[in-house]
Amino acid sequence: PRRCNQPAFVVFAINSAARHFDQRFGIRQTWGNTSEFQQRIRIANLWRLIFIVGRTGNIKIDRRVDEEARLFGDLVITDLIEHHHVLTEKTILGMYWARRYCQTQFYYKGDDDVWINKWRLFDYLVTLSLRPTVNPSHCWIGFVSTMNRIPIRDKSSKYYISYDNYPMDKFAPYCSGFGYFMTGQTADRLIWAIPYVQKIPGLDDVYIGLLANVTHVEPTHNDNFH
Repeated sequence: PRRCNQPAFVVFAINSAARHFDQRFGIRQTWGNTSEFQQRIRIANLWRLIFIVGRTGNIKIDRRVDEEARLFGDLVITDLIEHHHVLTEKTILGMYWARRYCQTQFYYKGDDDVWINKWRLFDYLVTLSLRPTVNPSHCWIGFVSTMNRIPIRDKSSKYYISYDNYPMDKFAPYCSGFGYFMTGQTADRLIWAIPYVQKIPGLDDVYIGLLANVTHVEPTHNDNFH
């Protein structure tokens, strides 16, 4: 997709399976529609939406994805084959893209099956950006998981994680991956830590929590994420 010609206020990076054409269309028609913001607030690059999409190995589907990318200009396509295990890589890619090409003030990561009340969230972000007590380099907000911090060692589970991938008995605190946001400066801190923290396949929210733990960023729980 095209890069922002000036820093964005918020970039929404949505992990989406290549086959989820209807979900992406629905988001573009509803909460992801940026035209309302441009008409009512008249600030360029206020709200930017991108979808992080992989490949399927199916020529017809992959060609359709390429056509969708040309038509809408909002797909960031990775050559990784779509699978639960590549979610961590897709999440990292979205964070990289948002900071490198849009220098966004706020970064939101979500999934394509989650609904966002965009006006309420926008008001919250504006208020947060004006709050002097907020540390812009330590701001990560979402639904902080307290029940799912024990690694699953059952190999038959979708969420199995080996001791080689993660030898500890408990995960660091993290925001659940269905939707959370952070400041751009916080995203920069986490990106810096990526080369030093072993990736965990499929558990992207857990991995972001490990990056946050290394960089001393504590997730903040907000009941409005559910």
